[in-house]
Amino acid sequence: MLPAVTSWNRLLKRLDSPKAATRAAALRAAGERCDSDRSAAVWLAPLIGDALDDGDRGVREAALEALTNLGEASRQFTPVFRRVAGGAELGAVLRRVGEGAEAGPVVRRVGEGAAVEPEDGDPGARVGSAGEDGAAGVAPAGFGGPSMADRAMGALQRLGDPAWVHVLCDAAAAGREPPGIGVEARLTPEVLAAVRGRLGAEPERVGRLAWRLERWAGEEWALERRWGADVASAVPELIAARRHDPEAVAAALLAIGHDDPAGLPSLIERVARRYDLCAAVAIWRMTGDAQPAHELLRAFLRRAREVPRSGLDVIDRLGIALVPLEATAREHLTGRAAASVPERNAQVLAARIVAVLGDPAAIVDTLRAVLRAGEAPGKHAALVAGDFRLDLRDELRALLTDLWCAAEAAGALARMGEPVEEALVPDRLAVVLELRRADAIPLLERLAGEHDATRDIWDDELRRSRIRAVVGELRAYGEMGLLEKGAQG
Repeated sequence: MLPAVTSWNRLLKRLDSPKAATRAAALRAAGERCDSDRSAAVWLAPLIGDALDDGDRGVREAALEALTNLGEASRQFTPVFRRVAGGAELGAVLRRVGEGAEAGPVVRRVGEGAAVEPEDGDPGARVGSAGEDGAAGVAPAGFGGPSMADRAMGALQRLGDPAWVHVLCDAAAAGREPPGIGVEARLTPEVLAAVRGRLGAEPERVGRLAWRLERWAGEEWALERRWGADVASAVPELIAARRHDPEAVAAALLAIGHDDPAGLPSLIERVARRYDLCAAVAIWRMTGDAQPAHELLRAFLRRAREVPRSGLDVIDRLGIALVPLEATAREHLTGRAAASVPERNAQVLAARIVAVLGDPAAIVDTLRAVLRAGEAPGKHAALVAGDFRLDLRDELRALLTDLWCAAEAAGALARMGEPVEEALVPDRLAVVLELRRADAIPLLERLAGEHDATRDIWDDELRRSRIRAVVGELRAYGEMGLLEKGAQG
């Protein structure tokens, strides 16, 4: 176990220890302190940043590791993250920042009062000539290795800094493997502009960037798209780059919702290999051929293929094209919850098909039973109940304490005019905005001021910033008289 940082003075003492191992342990403990006490990140960030210029390589790396886990408090070190992600080693990074190449943190050497010599035997650790290679983007052997570049890259992505796009593309252009690209890259207008710019100038990079656009087109980033980062604006660049990676482009355009007849071969292949329901529906939209969608849905209903975990509402667009499946779907509406999770998932799919065809009353008993059974099928059943405004309030309220289903159940209740539940807020903010419920504002304001210890600091800060933005938009609706009052407490 790493020693806990119990006081400011104790931390300062450890950071000024003549022993590199003690300084590194103190930095890691400081990072742990920030995870347990989110307010600590603001005042610990400068102290941790000082250690980036330590005489020992292990201490420098511990400092960078800690900084990349501090959330927004680490933004002042963005110039450092940019250079390390690009392959530079920390000594060269700080020397160049100090020369005014970029605005950045002013650092002092932790431990300088103890006259500490570098413990890694690297004579260039402070300013050394080894930094010249690093500054050119080539990490010196055994120094500033890929794990540090990966961490710096992750910090840039989570900060929403567009530099990671250029690091990625520059590495590919040089024939080098870029630092690891995580799944948490934040969508901002600046990042989207960088992606579009690189795609426009270098369409051969589409294989590296299209999958990111595909992910940003999902529900998780709906608010960012609403607030100025509309990924649909990248459609021209994607189409122009198609020949370099047809499958990646087809997947991104499918997620964005842009029908591209030239991409039909890739969509047909996607249905055959991945059983992609969205691709099958897109084929129907473009050609009028519902057969691929019918074959997939029959396979799901017969449990020959696993029912998708999300996105089932895409079949609503098929409308009367679902008629050939109605008889098979009704076989699942038994009024009882099936024994297994896959069977209940098929029941929910069947219920949606029958409801889309205009008979929601026929699905109520079966949906009620599936809701009572909970787990993942209960989550999907709650979405159906909300979409078709089915009066299953008691069953939905019972799911508000179910980790599988709470957000979906709260969303369904809110759509029916019930009080907005806390469970709805963290991951369903787009629903809150859609409903424009005045009674959500006090709850949102309270949650915006609270830290969620179940999330890492980056995710928690993103959650809180989104909540504050939603409050601002709801208040703007209120000033225009466009808020719904909702249920009265």
